[in-house]
Amino acid sequence: MKYALFLIAALAACGDEAINPVALTGSGGSTAASGAGGSGGAPVVKRRVEQRNPFGNVAAIDNLLWDGDFEWRATFASQYGWYASPSTQFYELGLPPLEMGARCRSGIKCARLDPQWVILGLGVASQHSLNVSVWAKPEDGMCNAVFVILLSQSNSESAVEVPAESDAPAADGWCHFALLVPARDSATYLFVQNGGSGQLIVDDAVITPAVEGQDVLPAGLRIAPESVAAPIRAWARAATRPRIEPPNEERLRFEERMRTRKWTR
Repeated sequence: MKYALFLIAALAACGDEAINPVALTGSGGSTAASGAGGSGGAPVVKRRVEQRNPFGNVAAIDNLLWDGDFEWRATFASQYGWYASPSTQFYELGLPPLEMGARCRSGIKCARLDPQWVILGLGVASQHSLNVSVWAKPEDGMCNAVFVILLSQSNSESAVEVPAESDAPAADGWCHFALLVPARDSATYLFVQNGGSGQLIVDDAVITPAVEGQDVLPAGLRIAPESVAAPIRAWARAATRPRIEPPNEERLRFEERMRTRKWTR
């Protein structure tokens, strides 16, 4: 019998959980609902709940970048849509360091760049004017310390600087870089450099063909100097080239022993 009574009590306790905040009286006689005790004032926010799509910005169905949200990260750098290097010397090729969770803007993954780090996103071509958009969150709060450039694989097409909409981040700390650029005959690259003194979060990068009515290009496009664009383009070409590492000396010696060894039963 006591087990039946326990089961009934347990079922009664499993009903809908109701939130019943304490009503606090402010100094003006008004009441404010809050989950914390005190003498009045505005409600205290204990936690914030966000709903995220693990696939990122799925609304940009015509994104020309391979992976604008860093969600489809592969194991090997040569099989991924982004490359990273610790500096503009481009002496290293690797995967972008990842950040996961609430610090990202879209989805659950984004890139985390230390000062002077650079990343390069790979895209495909489109015979249209292009809307370029990428979001960056600088730790030092300086949008103008982030450099964004759109390049083409072809040397005949100029690289274009993508400016920030404002020198200061928005209230949420994010800087938006956006521009409408002329059509490209070859595949595109999106280059981002952290020129600030703190970490930089990069996310939600989108390159889409311009829709009808967006054919008028903005005046005063800032062309990146070829002295800046050429090393980036060379790095991108080297990164996308198939690489077969030559065998080292130890492997050569092993293969020579295997060839000259006499096998007996």
